[in-house]
Amino acid sequence: MPNFRTTEQIMNIVADIAKGAFRVTTDLLYQWAGITTDATPKEIFLEATTNRFPMPLSSTLTFNITLAGMDRVTGDAITAHFEGSIKRTAAGTVSFISGSYTKSITKDDATWDTEIIADDVNKALVLQVTGDATNAVDWAAAGSLVTINI
Repeated sequence: MPNFRTTEQIMNIVADIAKGAFRVTTDLLYQWAGITTDATPKEIFLEATTNRFPMPLSSTLTFNITLAGMDRVTGDAITAHFEGSIKRTAAGTVSFISGSYTKSITKDDATWDTEIIADDVNKALVLQVTGDATNAVDWAAAGSLVTINI
């Protein structure tokens, strides 16, 4: 696995306006990585650890994530690009805004797939991948995320 930093911080604004305080955090880059060895859907984590991107209470997150995967044996590849938004309410529910996100995907193997999940159990943004049934597939993703919470 490559050695890289999880995030590059570019902006953090805390404002006190007439309606109250809020926080905006813009993160230039988050990176995920992982390996699959079968065709079972698997979550990949920040820096190939077990860390997810957590959603704070009363927050909205917009994401722009690019993902790539490659079969170690055949060289088959997949690329995907995701754009969308999720929120976590004051009550703690995590969901997509407008119920969905956009995805463009290109792949050599029709059985491979990848998804973004608004994970209400772990209160996080999750990347899930499905690779080859018999060969190891290396996965890497990078994305810019903007969050605001009140």
